[in-house]
Amino acid sequence: MDLREFASQRFVLTFPRIDEKLIFSSPHSLKEIDLQTGTVNKLADINYTVESLAYDYKDKYLYVPRYEKGDILRFSYPSNASVTFATVVVSNSKIIGVAYDSLNAHLYWAEVDTGKIMRCKADGSELTNIRNETHPSVITIDIDDRLIFYGQEKINGQIHRMTVNGKEHRVLITNAANVYGIGLGMFNI
Repeated sequence: MDLREFASQRFVLTFPRIDEKLIFSSPHSLKEIDLQTGTVNKLADINYTVESLAYDYKDKYLYVPRYEKGDILRFSYPSNASVTFATVVVSNSKIIGVAYDSLNAHLYWAEVDTGKIMRCKADGSELTNIRNETHPSVITIDIDDRLIFYGQEKINGQIHRMTVNGKEHRVLITNAANVYGIGLGMFNI
């Protein structure tokens, strides 16, 4: 084929469809909404309060802490099959905040009653108490800089930062009453 023939050819590019879904908890169940169609589907009955969710982008698991039960479940997501939960963590404390590090396969969470900030492997092995704190609540991680940020569930709470091994602890904000949401935004300037 010469250049003229090549230039006269029509090419059709196809791209894979990307499903954009938002996963959320409602009283006693987990749901997803398809952001393109607006369709809401119930993924599973959970029967407990879920205050946060964490997703493993590498192995595609969703981690679900059940607040009153004091455990963390996981299930494969997305999946064409019905949801099958596996218990990853069992605690004697309420679990409110959870975050996942897909690069290092570590799950992090905050235990309200015991005051522990914990870490384990994706399968629940190698439990590690990173720090003892007063009423820790929500938690998020900066995977690139290996930092944990967390708030406290109390009137005169604070927002803290530390390395993923509990070192270099620092208070970022004081008088942050009952911190129940925390996220990390990173932007190129």
